[in-house]
Amino acid sequence: MTPASAVPSACTPWPTRLLCRRTTRSCAISAPRRRTPPSARAASSQLWQAITSGGITYQDQPWHAECFVCVTCSKKLAGQRFTAVEDQYYCVDCYKNFVAKKCAGCKNPITGFGKGSSVVAYEGQSWHDYCFHCKKCSMNLANKRFVFHQEQVYCPDCAKKL
Repeated sequence: MTPASAVPSACTPWPTRLLCRRTTRSCAISAPRRRTPPSARAASSQLWQAITSGGITYQDQPWHAECFVCVTCSKKLAGQRFTAVEDQYYCVDCYKNFVAKKCAGCKNPITGFGKGSSVVAYEGQSWHDYCFHCKKCSMNLANKRFVFHQEQVYCPDCAKKL
């Protein structure tokens, strides 16, 4: 997750002027006319409006600061931690609550940042690496051999005693 970076406030007139990349609905900044740049005419769902002052860029794409918002709660993302999933942008809280997989061990979201950045995945389930431990002896099994028995994880020694 990275914060968006600032765009210089002095933009030149169109066609070299930056155009807002907002694609989910009409750009929040009112402008007398909308233009679709030649490079984006094939993507008819994209609405582009000039950024005449201020703005941000994310992955080399320009946005009005008011348009670069969380797809779930509409919180402005400029200068905040956020994540992108399939061209949808989420604030940290909405990502945790609505998008992130839940750990099969602790049931908390697996965010991919902070303490839970390493993930163990097996048969459609996911665990934080620190939650992936033997059901009997509690030995951490991340990057180790394990036995999956009746929806539980066991180390090889404890699995022999089942």
